Amino acid sequence: MEDFRKYLLIPLALTVASWAVADYLKLPLEPRIALVVSLALVAILAGLPFRKPLQQVSQQKPMSGWRRRSTWLSVGIISCSLVAFFAGLIGYRQALRATQSTNKEPKPDAGNSDPLGNPGKSNPPPGTKPDKTDVKVSSEVDLFLSKYVNNSIKRTPGKPRWAFAAADQTRSTVPEFDSAIASALADAGLGTVDLLRPTLITDDKLAELYDPDPILMRRLGEFCDGVIVAIADAHPVRNTGISDLNTVEVSMRVRVIPFTNGSASKAFSILERGAGFTTDEAERNARQRTGKDLKEQLSVALR
Repeated sequence: MEDFRKYLLIPLALTVASWAVADYLKLPLEPRIALVVSLALVAILAGLPFRKPLQQVSQQKPMSGWRRRSTWLSVGIISCSLVAFFAGLIGYRQALRATQSTNKEPKPDAGNSDPLGNPGKSNPPPGTKPDKTDVKVSSEVDLFLSKYVNNSIKRTPGKPRWAFAAADQTRSTVPEFDSAIASALADAGLGTVDLLRPTLITDDKLAELYDPDPILMRRLGEFCDGVIVAIADAHPVRNTGISDLNTVEVSMRVRVIPFTNGSASKAFSILERGAGFTTDEAERNARQRTGKDLKEQLSVALR
């Protein structure tokens, strides 16, 4: 009875070990059971000659030549079976990995573009949570649109219309600048649309539109074909010539942001001076010179 228990330990241990290896390799249930059962049967059949040698050892009897040969034969059978078993597992695992890598090749996402047809950020797979940064930026864009954009205006295909906003350091619009921008758009065959609300300037948010977030640009593309932003700063400068003459310098930064496919934004700066016997007169002359220069440079940028 004791020899029989010792005899069963070998196939039992091999069965448990082979099941653990198959589970680690994530084999399907059917081949896992077939391989484990086959290995257990081979171990049982190969271990039959061991029963007599175990009994002979316990009785301290010498092992006969035939028993010695059958023992070595059993060991060889078990070794070959183990080699074949693990070789089959490795081959199956490699084939499974090759199949999985083929199935995981990326596929083009047809819905991976913005309303203008521009490629944008990939949509998250179903069942996954969006990135917190994207959610935060999206909420900020929604707030910006609700406060500073006339959402009732929609983009009309075939009729290009642009929005624009220009202001100085006092958070006020400048008629000379507005007139220059509208004239340049008309010369380029582009219409204008009152998309941006005055609160964009009075709340000092024009700088956010000058360098907008890509998400904001895509959202604005739903309402117009482009935006022109001009931010000016006027300040008096010392005149070393005539003592009674005042001089005012106007510096302006301008950005032209088209929302059409393949078009990049353009930026340029303007620096003009105006003179007058009063500061107001000097600033007015500087604005007029700046407006003239603004129209000329916009005509080139809108081509």
